[in-house]
Amino acid sequence: MARRLDEQPPAVELRDGLAPAPASSDSGLTPGSRRMFAAIANLPEAEGEAFDLVRIQGLTQAEAAQLLGLSRAATVNRRLNRGLELLAGALSDLRPDDEAPSLS
Repeated sequence: MARRLDEQPPAVELRDGLAPAPASSDSGLTPGSRRMFAAIANLPEAEGEAFDLVRIQGLTQAEAAQLLGLSRAATVNRRLNRGLELLAGALSDLRPDDEAPSLS
């Protein structure tokens, strides 16, 4: 292994002018998607934690309660529902007119 490393040519230092600029960092998200992510990021801390753990990371409410040091999954349920209500209100204009909000 050491001989193979010795036989390799030395690494070339890249200077800013020689390396091409990276492609646009635009992730291709729609403006609506960006608003959704921003709304999630702006949730109050307790509601945001519950939303992240249950809806994004896929934990059960009982697992989230244990991770957060809460004695009851009902507290996570309450925080999650409050977060969903806040998101539904903040993003109500993104919902098609014929759809009612679904919080489950």
